[in-house]
Order: sequence, then structure tokens, then C-alpha cells
Amino acid sequence: MDIKLNLSDEIIKLLDYLFEKMGIAVDWSSENILPYILELMNKVVQYTMWRSVLTIAIVVVFAFIGMRLYLKFVNWEDIVDYNEKLWDGIARFVIVAVTCLVIWDEGVKIVTCLTFPEKIAIEYIQDMMNKGEKRGPNTGWK
Repeated sequence: MDIKLNLSDEIIKLLDYLFEKMGIAVDWSSENILPYILELMNKVVQYTMWRSVLTIAIVVVFAFIGMRLYLKFVNWEDIVDYNEKLWDGIARFVIVAVTCLVIWDEGVKIVTCLTFPEKIAIEYIQDMMNKGEKRGPNTGWK
């Protein structure tokens, strides 16, 4: 699957800032740097998308296993008290709710990767810049 990514001015500004922090000068007029940056950003978008798919798969498997284990170890004949029934319902609701929230969040990331890959690239670059600012003075980023 190939996602088309355009190198907008915003991405170039962010990359310039990031490269400046690292002490690297980039000649954007060079014909070999632009395809490399586009390929790199395409890989970032692909990585984000497939990480989201894998996260959804893992969460669904764990939710299924968790629900099966929960149903296996609950003794239905012993549940006669209202509080026990309430906690049973809360436990089931939490398993389903967490699963749905993770699927929703990761699904939005997948849709963003497919429809607006520049946003993913910009967020990735901004995260890298923020991590660089949080590092100490001996890392070469400041």
C-alpha cells in the first residue's frame, strides 16, 4: 500500500528546525534529498498505520481472552447478592468499554494515515522536536 505524501512548507519548516537543533544544514534544492525525505515520511505514516492495526488486533485478542477467563471463573450459582451482580456488570462493561475506546482511537489514526498523511508526519516531527528539547545538554540536541 503506497500512501501519497506531499512535502508541504510546514513539514519543511519543522524539518529545518529539527535539523538546525541537530546542527545539520540541509540543501532543499538538491534533487536527492527530497525523494529521501518523502520516502522517510511515507515510512513514518506506514509505521503508524500498521502499529495501529497491530494494537487493535492485540486489544481484541486480550479482550476476548479476558472475557473468557472472567466467565470461566465466575460461579453463577453463587451470585445472588445485588452488589455481586453490580460488580459483575461493571467488570464486563469495563472490558468492553476499554476495548471500544482503543479500537476507536486506533481506527481514527488509521483513517488519518489514509486521508491526511501530512498530519501524521508533522505530529511525528513535532514529537521528535519535543523529545529533543527534553533531553539533557550532553545529547547534542541543544
